[in-house]
Amino acid sequence: MYDKKPLKKLWIGFFGLVLCFVFGFILLNNNSFATESSDVVETNFFGNVEDDGSGCGVYTILNLVIDILSMGVAIAGVIGVTIAGIQYMSAKDSEEKTKKAKRRIFEIVIGLVAYAILFVGVQWLLPGGMMNPKCKTITNEQLAQIKENEKNQEKDNTEKTAKEKTKKERQKAQKENKEYKKCMERAAKVVRDKICKYKKPGKKLSETALALAWPAGYVKESENGPTAAFKKAMYETKTNQGENGNHCRRIGKACGMFVGTVVRAAGIDKSFPKMASKIYPYVRKSSRWKEVSTSRPKAGDISLSYFENGDAGHVSIFVKNKKGKIVTAEANLCDYWGRVKGSKMYTSSKNKTFRRVDK
Repeated sequence: MYDKKPLKKLWIGFFGLVLCFVFGFILLNNNSFATESSDVVETNFFGNVEDDGSGCGVYTILNLVIDILSMGVAIAGVIGVTIAGIQYMSAKDSEEKTKKAKRRIFEIVIGLVAYAILFVGVQWLLPGGMMNPKCKTITNEQLAQIKENEKNQEKDNTEKTAKEKTKKERQKAQKENKEYKKCMERAAKVVRDKICKYKKPGKKLSETALALAWPAGYVKESENGPTAAFKKAMYETKTNQGENGNHCRRIGKACGMFVGTVVRAAGIDKSFPKMASKIYPYVRKSSRWKEVSTSRPKAGDISLSYFENGDAGHVSIFVKNKKGKIVTAEANLCDYWGRVKGSKMYTSSKNKTFRRVDK
């Protein structure tokens, strides 16, 4: 009767090989045996391999194992067939020895066929096959050249980025410098060093008002005379010339004169009116001023209260005090020169707020 034990051992060996290849297939998805350098894998034991990121380090190891295994199978097959052939020829008339030799040859053939099937199966399972054409061995000199090229490329990219950044910064600085020069030319000398560092017109207006007005609490001083800065500003902006609507004959002691001088001194609007009755129709028609919510003013906004006939009754400018609170800076006809009020001006339905628009 045919002995199945050797064949069972053969199949156990076959499935053992299958498990080895499956394990290798799993390893293919992690480069435990390699460290990547861009498109090149530097394997710890098998040299440098070009890679597309699919794990050429593992491919190299598997190929080596398969080469050794294939060579071993081939040698074992040749030796096995040779021994079986010698046994067959020396069997003479012994039927048992003849069967044994034939069985050994049969088992060797099955083993070779099984290995071939296994090889084809693994070749089909692995992406690109075991002999992955994307994995090419390169020399250390080639690897050094690749790294040098990568280093130079990285340097070029860094320099290019730095140049682009520098260009943008230079353009920004030039634009800011142009705006700064324009402000220095237009603003009154008495305030330009303080306000031209700011970009937003609201900030410039607020800082100008603070520079020209008496601080909060200087009630008596504001009633007796203007600040030295306000006097210089009126002279530079020429708001002290011509009609000023000041019935008490004290130049600048009027709300319109103060706000008009602030706007002109800030270099925002050289033609801005200096009389309260003319400011409202001016800002209402101008495209450079827009009406905003009276309940949410910002520093630099202008507030106007008006009579039923449409004439402005009082005009003031919002500023931000040292505590960060929005209050008003204003003057009052024949009563006091420009000063910062301690609290926000009372607003009502007869008040309108206008803001300078940047264009």
